[in-house]
Amino acid sequence: MNIKDFVTQLAEEFDDEPQPIEAHTAFRSLDMWSSMQALIVIARINEDYEVLLSEEDLQQSQTFADLFDRVVALK
Repeated sequence: MNIKDFVTQLAEEFDDEPQPIEAHTAFRSLDMWSSMQALIVIARINEDYEVLLSEEDLQQSQTFADLFDRVVALK
């Protein structure tokens, strides 16, 4: 697993997002970000990486790189 692939896979869940999604993108600043999008991201990470992020994990993460680091730590 590498951060580039991780971000590319999660970016698929933000198809209609006008700004580019990169490792250091603050996901809460995205136009599409909502509580539903948070659940989609958690489900996608669980499906792709078999890691179940908690609400606290998500709250402590600001960027896609932070989410990646959390997934790696929990893997």
